[in-house]
Amino acid sequence: MRDVQERFAELDNYRTSSKFSEAERAALAFAEEATRNHQVSDETWTAVKRHFTDKQIVELVWLNATENFFNLSNAVLGIGSDDLVGKLIARRFELCETVSRLGLRTRVYSRWGKHA
Repeated sequence: MRDVQERFAELDNYRTSSKFSEAERAALAFAEEATRNHQVSDETWTAVKRHFTDKQIVELVWLNATENFFNLSNAVLGIGSDDLVGKLIARRFELCETVSRLGLRTRVYSRWGKHA
């Protein structure tokens, strides 16, 4: 759990933090650029294509767009956070670490990073 908290705390520094893999950095840069600029640089596209399949990229686009939609809707309606996303992210990291530690490969795990 400590590693999850450390990684979450390092999100603002994902570009340089050793807590994130190259694939994670590419996905985070993609989400950040798409959200802030409504477009993604050629450099980021190249990094994303290096680590993810076309299907995974579509999933990344959909997930980012959906989260932005909900965030905008909630902001307009004055709906605050219940920290559900933080809890889900923490649980997701825990599950991925367990799967990795056990040497297992699952479809769900491999969708979020470079295939082991």
